[in-house]
Amino acid sequence: MSVTLEKITQASWKDGTQDKRYSVSLEWCGYETPRYVVRFCGEWISCHRGKTAAWNAAQTHKDLRTN
Repeated sequence: MSVTLEKITQASWKDGTQDKRYSVSLEWCGYETPRYVVRFCGEWISCHRGKTAAWNAAQTHKDLRTN
């Protein structure tokens, strides 16, 4: 189980488009400190120590889905 501490929604991509299907939230998810969790349509993709790394992972996920 994870506990959300901060929810940041709606990705804004490098090309200026936005996508509400992606979210990044600061959550307690089994580590000593909270992590930024990337979700696509509510499904867990990955977790990261930093917000920038999480959004980069979301961008990579998007790129892999569309190419």
